[in-house]
Amino acid sequence: MVDSTDLAQVLHQAHDIAQSVAQKPTTAHVLLALFTVENRAQFLLKEKGVDEDCLLERMTSQPLEQDGLIREACMRAREIAQSSGARETDCMHLLVAFTRMRCAANELMVKAGLHLINLGNTALAYCLSGSMPRRLQPGRNSMPVDMPRPSRPLGPPPSPPPASALALSPRPTPVPASSRAPSRPALSPRDLIDEVNEDALNAPKPTAEPPLPAHKERVDHASPNEQESKPKEEPQPSFEHPPLPPAGQVGNDKYRLGRAEKPRSVEHVDVLVVTSVKDEYDAVLKIDTGALSEEWVVHEGPTGLDVAFRNFQAAGGRQLRVAVTRALEMGSVAAVNAAVPLVHAYTPLCIAMPGVCAGRRGEVEQGDVIIASRLWSYDTGKITVEINNSDQRIERIEGELLTYQIPAAWQQKAESFSPPSGSHWLAERPRTYATQMDWMLERILEGVDPSRHPERKTKCPNYTKILELLWAKEWLQQKTLELTAEGSAHIKLQQLRHPDGLPEPPPFRVHVGSIGTGSRVMRDPGIFDRLAERERKLLGLEMEASAIGAMAHLHRVRYTLVMKGVMDFADSEKDDHFKPFAARASAECLLAFLRANLPHRKH
Repeated sequence: MVDSTDLAQVLHQAHDIAQSVAQKPTTAHVLLALFTVENRAQFLLKEKGVDEDCLLERMTSQPLEQDGLIREACMRAREIAQSSGARETDCMHLLVAFTRMRCAANELMVKAGLHLINLGNTALAYCLSGSMPRRLQPGRNSMPVDMPRPSRPLGPPPSPPPASALALSPRPTPVPASSRAPSRPALSPRDLIDEVNEDALNAPKPTAEPPLPAHKERVDHASPNEQESKPKEEPQPSFEHPPLPPAGQVGNDKYRLGRAEKPRSVEHVDVLVVTSVKDEYDAVLKIDTGALSEEWVVHEGPTGLDVAFRNFQAAGGRQLRVAVTRALEMGSVAAVNAAVPLVHAYTPLCIAMPGVCAGRRGEVEQGDVIIASRLWSYDTGKITVEINNSDQRIERIEGELLTYQIPAAWQQKAESFSPPSGSHWLAERPRTYATQMDWMLERILEGVDPSRHPERKTKCPNYTKILELLWAKEWLQQKTLELTAEGSAHIKLQQLRHPDGLPEPPPFRVHVGSIGTGSRVMRDPGIFDRLAERERKLLGLEMEASAIGAMAHLHRVRYTLVMKGVMDFADSEKDDHFKPFAARASAECLLAFLRANLPHRKH
């Protein structure tokens, strides 16, 4: 993983700034240096109301921190970039790392009034989505790419900043006005640095405040001693991750991560279920199988949105504590923003996502459930447009295929998993439109009025919709029950293929395969064939799952499970006919699998 040009420039500027005032470089210097080079993190911080002047005003003394934290932050940023599928590590990845570390930059951002959980979630969401709002894109800011800065020494030092601003270190005795050079307009962070009293470098470290009691927020880093002894390992993207460090106090500073100061009682859940739309959320709340309590209990979550809780019977007589939430809209950014605060609040053993997807025609049927053996983003990378011999435009995506895979033991169990055959929700599966159309065409071919047939309500429950589809396909004469030549040819071919009678829809099945995540709802008959060139076992497409896999990996949640119900085939016949059942089937299968297979939490 390579560093971007802006990140390399920021790191160089940070060391230059520290050297100019004879200080040891710290992450606080790196945070300041973000405002000397145009980058995504700078734009996000400014949108949050924080700029270099705001940071300088809160630097009451020389920044001090443990050795090696700049290197540690860069390593974490590279891990975040790799896990989010980026081609290079940039300043936004570094900003996410700062929000998760105990370092001088983290402390300075807290002093500046930033809500670090919200800042980290927003930055991470932009990293995972691979895009920024137009207002935050480079080139839409009036600041030049590289701010001018003076070299040192260059005549007398600049005039001291106003009393409200604080320099990087204790300020020396002011120079008389008669010998002072004229002040410069539009000062950069480097220009605000005065000469340093070298004795200040030996000043004793400020006394830390007494520790707060342990509380609910989780801090994603180790203690200083652990950081020195812990070996550095390259991350291996997987659905199974090492457990998070325990929540609570780290060191002697107040690290509330932007939350209220009052500690809250810790509430752990075994499974956090994330849904993307209300229909999927409601489908989870309909599940009663294995429930140990009469109903779901809804509480206000840490972000002010509803979170539903319920206990279920698990294997071995254990209880499974489940929390369910939903994003405010579809898409990776919304899903990650909904999930991350709850990961910090409830420390789940597993993050799970049910919902609906488009399925690959010929490999799955509408209403079937796909258990994701791997998750990947299919629309990130370089797009190459080709024009074939028929003057058709063909887009090909070239990029790194970063996947998040199900644990091997779970994949084996998934391949043999199926819900109990007597499950009452299976009876809610609707008949496909294709089956109903063939039934109606066959009745018309036999000279029977399908509207008066005794089996119409069971064989063709969507009678009016089927008529409209047959007229649209021109298999029936408009506004009549007379077959066209195309309609007659179609139904005769079906009878030829099935001499024992037209087949009933195949029974419900659970499949195991790859699920791809994109940023758009697809209605493209050729999308699966094109993507299969990169991912041979691709079975489904949707809009959130790979971001949830990446987020779980970055937050070290031990297990991730995604199951999606097939509602359509992403082609011209795409509709919502199967959406309610697909959402319900994925939710039922997901909880049934977790009740049987999720290991017991080890405290």
